[in-house]
Amino acid sequence: MNIRPPAQIDWLVGAVGEQAALSFIECAGGRRLWVPAKWVGSELAATYGEDVARALAERYGGNAVDIPVLRPWRIRMFRMMGLSCSDIAARVGVDRCTVVRTLARGPRIERPRKSWQTDPGQMRLF
Repeated sequence: MNIRPPAQIDWLVGAVGEQAALSFIECAGGRRLWVPAKWVGSELAATYGEDVARALAERYGGNAVDIPVLRPWRIRMFRMMGLSCSDIAARVGVDRCTVVRTLARGPRIERPRKSWQTDPGQMRLF
């Protein structure tokens, strides 16, 4: 995808990739997590995956960290994945108007079309 991650998690996206970072933020956003210095076999690794646990331990090992919510970034990422505004609102925990306003403020993101919407064999009606 081509949406620049916020500075708070730019390092995490670089370490584990957009999808893993998005999943982690979606699950842990708003929480304070204890990050062990030794992540192997930890509860953090069992809950969020080894790659995320390794990246967090390298940066914050032995400390508690507050995970940001990052609603605008999540909204744009979900739109790039093709979700509707209503579905995005439900996943992010905001109303549909907030999703529409957030998408209007940033760069225009076209929702990917489904294959049945772009069938070259389908005759145009107009």
